[in-house]
Amino acid sequence: MEKDIRLMPYNPDSKTYYRPLEAALRWCKLSAHEEHILTEAAQSPEFQPFCCFSRWPCLQANTEKILDAIHNGELRYGCLGTTVTPGTFIESHSLTVRHTDLKSWMSDYYPDQKPSFLFDAFERKIHSGITLDAFQVIKAEHDSLVKKMESQCAECQFNAQKADKSPGIDIAAVASDTPSERSEKANLNVIGSLLNLLLGKSPSGVPYSRFETQAAVITSLVAHHSGRLGITKRTLERKFAAARQSLGAGGTPLPPLR
Repeated sequence: MEKDIRLMPYNPDSKTYYRPLEAALRWCKLSAHEEHILTEAAQSPEFQPFCCFSRWPCLQANTEKILDAIHNGELRYGCLGTTVTPGTFIESHSLTVRHTDLKSWMSDYYPDQKPSFLFDAFERKIHSGITLDAFQVIKAEHDSLVKKMESQCAECQFNAQKADKSPGIDIAAVASDTPSERSEKANLNVIGSLLNLLLGKSPSGVPYSRFETQAAVITSLVAHHSGRLGITKRTLERKFAAARQSLGAGGTPLPPLR
């Protein structure tokens, strides 16, 4: 567990809670100017627009969006990080919104915007139209495809090794268990199709799996199933190449090998 904690990415812009202006400047990617902006805001006359708004219009726009959401009950708020009952009056300098509430509000009302101080790299890659339920369905299908491909690879290698045994073996027995040319073709087509799916993307550009290259697929298979029949780097490379060639021979355009 300790190792996992150390590997978690640290985001210096993230906080447990934010004042509206602090959240707005992060939303506008102005974290580098945070000290200067907050100093100018503190010196601005009460009930007057902050001086920094004229320099960064985005800052004013996003601050007003957050305040508007608070006033209309769309975004929960609190006093210095402690959530209060809706309608409770809070002095402007003590008004805050929690990180989790701000993230939820942003997902609901601005799904096309995923600022890095609220969303990690993985969350920013997920298409805004994909819900958590949809993502879980895609992941379950991906895991099922991986298992099918592993099974097919093991079966093909097992049959190949039986066919390559020494002449002293019962040739008739080997011949009876060796797959026919039609069966071998079918196996290669299945492997090739699964491989293309693992490395492919949906029409909207969302990857079907976390694998980006064929090498990554092979490395993962060897890491999880080392020692099993057929699960070696050389064997998988040979089978994948044969599978891609089998699909290509059918006239189906294949994506470039990565």
